[in-house]
Amino acid sequence: MWIKGGDAVWGTPAPFASETEPTPTANDTRLDTESAPVYGAPDDPPGIAPEDSHARFFNFRASPPADHVLSGPGIPGNLSAEQAGNWLLGNVEEKWQKMMAMNYSYGIERDPDRLAKNDDDHTKFSNPLEVKLPNAPRSYWYAASEFEHEGSDGSTRDEECAADMGETGCVTQRTPLDLPLSRRNMIDVAVHNDTGVPKVKSGVKIGEGDGTVALLSLGAMCVEGWKSGSKWNPHGIKVITQEMAHEPEPFDPRGGQTTSDHIDILGSEALNMAILRIAAGRGEDVEERFVSRIQDYAKKIRWD
Repeated sequence: MWIKGGDAVWGTPAPFASETEPTPTANDTRLDTESAPVYGAPDDPPGIAPEDSHARFFNFRASPPADHVLSGPGIPGNLSAEQAGNWLLGNVEEKWQKMMAMNYSYGIERDPDRLAKNDDDHTKFSNPLEVKLPNAPRSYWYAASEFEHEGSDGSTRDEECAADMGETGCVTQRTPLDLPLSRRNMIDVAVHNDTGVPKVKSGVKIGEGDGTVALLSLGAMCVEGWKSGSKWNPHGIKVITQEMAHEPEPFDPRGGQTTSDHIDILGSEALNMAILRIAAGRGEDVEERFVSRIQDYAKKIRWD
């Protein structure tokens, strides 16, 4: 469940105005080989403001926003997917950090030689961005995914802190040893924006997906990363992707036979027909079908 691929997959947030480079003057020079940084996420809606980009994975705000509370080290800021992962690991117990390091990996590997070596590294097995598909060129892989325009894509977090021993209105207090600012972070469920782009529900930024999982997680590898002959599919396994639109029946609490919601899709007629065809040896009857913009989004990932 850990976010994989870092900013190469999930995008690089644009810096705040105070962090941007100064406007170049006539005396400044720039090498022709240098390219301007690309900001934003692959699945950002057109014309989205930089501060609303899905590339801003965690958005922090201090509560209460008083000067004395904001003193000291300050709030972490607005974090990309990669920064958010590092921040989370830095705020858990050491035993949990060791468990992650010993069992999992969540980067992206582009070097074919290293990908080959990863076949023997158990920490890479759960990350499709760091291992190859098997050498089985006559095999077929079927990817059936749901699409209902909504999926979790980031969150707003509230940071509460006490700046002095006498503060009584904050959640956390300074320790008896007067250690640095004590903090508690949580998803700020008070944040809602049903009319914004993207929408925010209970502190969670809503992007495209199946109601729970983001669209990039559902389909990026299937339509682009595992293309025949790619670094991650060098032996040319054929990957067939079939997306199913979410069209729930109005009086069925689980959506009925036309649902594509997360988990409820197991009751979808289209999914079960695809499974039966594959199981009966008629996989050639399962055709590719797309109802989302995953093909466009996947092309924007920094695969190389």
